[in-house]
Amino acid sequence: MGSITFSMWQALVVFIVINSITPGPNNLMLLQGGLRKGYRGCIMHIIGIEVGTVSMIVCSYAGMGALFHTLPAAFLLMKGLGCAYLLWLTWHIWQTGLGIKEDESVCASENKWLPPLSLWQAAVFQWLNPKVLLQTVLLPGYVLIPSATPWLDNWPVIAVYVPLNFLCVSVWAAGGQSLRRLLNRPRALVGVHYAVVLGLLYCAVALWL
Repeated sequence: MGSITFSMWQALVVFIVINSITPGPNNLMLLQGGLRKGYRGCIMHIIGIEVGTVSMIVCSYAGMGALFHTLPAAFLLMKGLGCAYLLWLTWHIWQTGLGIKEDESVCASENKWLPPLSLWQAAVFQWLNPKVLLQTVLLPGYVLIPSATPWLDNWPVIAVYVPLNFLCVSVWAAGGQSLRRLLNRPRALVGVHYAVVLGLLYCAVALWL
């Protein structure tokens, strides 16, 4: 790998794991999706996360970070769109909990706009997810294989990123399924549901703090 050292790869792995496993829009949506549909129902959502993120990594190594540095308004626009979507999603998820008494409609709702998302919905959402946007823009600062076509020749970064991220976000989807099995009382499920709502709302507001 030329000048790429083992310590740089170590730093990359730590960076990916920390950013992938900590709470954020993707993980909170997968927790909600796991509650509604179980882990299997979240598979396309998870794959969509990987598809969208890989496209962003390629663009990052092609100079997306330099573009945002030159045109800060572009990053501001992406952040604004992401915030708007999170607020919209928070509202729709919150509505599924209204009026729930002794049923589990918070889990059984068939609303196609609620998590888990389809593959392409999740892929597009990554471009509106400021946490992923910032993460992918910073990746070249951890590992950069010098070449005439860095967007193509830095494929080892993708080979490391995808399985690590897949495992980390899967923990949240599986956690949602486990909560659904463990919390037999509808009120407890609704409590988790509203915790997800508050978490997403915080993610939207925290973008501007």
